[in-house]
Amino acid sequence: MPNSSLIARWGGVEFTVILSGTSITDAMAQANELKEYVGTHPIANISLTISIGLAPIQTGDTVLNILERADKALYEAKNNGRNLVCCSDNKVCNLGVNASPLNFIVSTHNAYAYCPQANPQLQAY
Repeated sequence: MPNSSLIARWGGVEFTVILSGTSITDAMAQANELKEYVGTHPIANISLTISIGLAPIQTGDTVLNILERADKALYEAKNNGRNLVCCSDNKVCNLGVNASPLNFIVSTHNAYAYCPQANPQLQAY
């Protein structure tokens, strides 16, 4: 996570991460990197997975709008098999994969929020 990231516990096992000055490509990469890290570092023989909902922060958004979109994307990730990263705006997120850097910068915003949720998995011995 970049030093400029804001990470806060949102409730239960949910956390909110705000990335400012980040492209959607970098935000998706960081979310996937976090997901992979958590999946490969068990805690006291408890394996974890996380589902992540990513939401672009757009001009005129309220905090509630952003969190609602990130939460909706989180539940999309959970409902599609868990341990996934989903974006609240597939048009914006897909643009980051195929767009040239100039078009991408012009077409998107530079701050993203996402809500990861941990899913503990006990290992039987």
